[in-house]
Amino acid sequence: MTEPTIACSLSDLADGKPKACQVSGHPVTIVKAGEKVYALDAICPHRGGPLAEGFVQDDCIYCPWHGWGFHLDSGVYVGSPGVGIKTHPTAILDGSVVVKMG
Repeated sequence: MTEPTIACSLSDLADGKPKACQVSGHPVTIVKAGEKVYALDAICPHRGGPLAEGFVQDDCIYCPWHGWGFHLDSGVYVGSPGVGIKTHPTAILDGSVVVKMG
């Protein structure tokens, strides 16, 4: 696991709009949904679609290429519990989103 790293400013996030960021050299997608902020791997495992260009609906993020959906809190694919993407712990510190890659 890496040390917690600033991914972006909380003010850079619009509710329900994914944002592409780099954390410790790794691409991640950051999503603010209500009072929570999530960090997920940035690439859809289906065909490599950029999740930050997708959309958020019903606590899931959907790939813009083929519509694969992943639960924000767990990264589990909506269609099968055996498929998913990694999620990473987040915190808000002095107005910044901090992510710990794991």
